[in-house]
Amino acid sequence: DRDVTGVQTCALPICLFLPHSSGKTRAMSLNRNEQMVFDYVQAHPEERRFWQDKVRAMAGAAVNEHAAATELERELWSYFQERSRVTPLFRHAAGDSLNRISLRNLAEIWLRLWAPPRPKRPPPATENFL
Repeated sequence: DRDVTGVQTCALPICLFLPHSSGKTRAMSLNRNEQMVFDYVQAHPEERRFWQDKVRAMAGAAVNEHAAATELERELWSYFQERSRVTPLFRHAAGDSLNRISLRNLAEIWLRLWAPPRPKRPPPATENFL
């Protein structure tokens, strides 16, 4: 597993079904590394509380969901790098060379799970031409 390329790493997705703002359920999958981070954080309450607070703060400060997910993914990558220096599970996943991996789906899932929903924008005002 350590020597598998990023494309191959994504071959075994873990699928989660999350509510979407449209009222429908949306399926999202996690790659192997995203699933490892998700499971690690879920198993460590202090880590989970830290990330829940961070996600809420980032969602509130961002101009939109895309910007929040982009910034959160950057933070998750920094976290993955830091954990790979001190935690055997992450060290094993990172291998000898720490190549950049995508954590975007995990960022989007955590935003949906932990960030308060953004208010919907009202439809643009239409003028009545008589």
